[in-house]
Amino acid sequence: MDNRLTAGDLMDLGDLFQISATLFTAVDLKVFDYLSEPRCHKQVASEYGWVPWKAEVFLKALVSQKLLKFNGESYYNSEISTQALVTTSKEYIGDALLHEKLQWQLWNSIDDIMKTSSSTSLQQEVRFLAEARDNEIFHRAMRQLAQPLAKSVTELQLWKQNSRILDLAGGHGLYLVKLLQKLPLATGEIWDLSTAENIARETIREANLEDRITFYTKDITDHANYASSYFDHILINHCLHHFSPQTVKDILSMCLNILSPNGSIIMIESRLEKGGVSPPENAMFSLYMMVNTQDGRVHEPSDICQILQSLGLDTYSRPLNNPGDDVLMVAHRR
Repeated sequence: MDNRLTAGDLMDLGDLFQISATLFTAVDLKVFDYLSEPRCHKQVASEYGWVPWKAEVFLKALVSQKLLKFNGESYYNSEISTQALVTTSKEYIGDALLHEKLQWQLWNSIDDIMKTSSSTSLQQEVRFLAEARDNEIFHRAMRQLAQPLAKSVTELQLWKQNSRILDLAGGHGLYLVKLLQKLPLATGEIWDLSTAENIARETIREANLEDRITFYTKDITDHANYASSYFDHILINHCLHHFSPQTVKDILSMCLNILSPNGSIIMIESRLEKGGVSPPENAMFSLYMMVNTQDGRVHEPSDICQILQSLGLDTYSRPLNNPGDDVLMVAHRR
């Protein structure tokens, strides 16, 4: 089988931004909310102040991408749009898509990013401090994406009812909330930057867990923050790819200092095989992290496990076979 790219394939890759822009526009304007009921193109044009014939072209493009259906008179949502793009759906992923929309200007500056070891003004770790809306969209997006992953954590057999759990760089707090809903005697803390505080407190409040979960504004790379704490379990989910290899090793070493004798560290990270080019989507995610952060890149799970083993922990891992192609890793003291 010949897997070589053709010139046509390259043109298709170059054109993908057009589909993205169409989708982002529809999500941002809540077109899929409006088309939960069938509407003709003139109704859509009137709703959004569009030129009618342009509205018709736009809607037909969405039909071509299987995001809408057309019955000859009216346009209405396809099944996947109803499931994932209507804001009232429990499986809504619109915030994740809007976060991608906010990336466009940044990705036009790849060359500038490649020429400096410092952060740039458009990278998310800088931008979120100044742009409240961008920050909120990001954290809501991360909470949406964590929904299916939380189950893989809560289903582990290592939890005890009176566990004390740290959600390191826990951001939205969903993993810890789901755990404590299952463990009515457990308590926990979330450590993260101030940009995550609002979404974390919202998640905790909605679950009525303010008396059992505390959010602390902490830089998890600062040794001083690990001075006087003690936990049975530490969660580090979709976090380590924000840091350099040395910082990853430092964070894991500091976690060991606050882990109980029978404790465990539970991690979810993107699967990247030796060599760093497979699977392709996670090689691209590594580039995504490099573009978005000062030191970020995806670390091969085997390298993370090797660090943990060098620290005296027994480690096992398994692929989650989820759409993001993640790996679950669990480390115990020997």
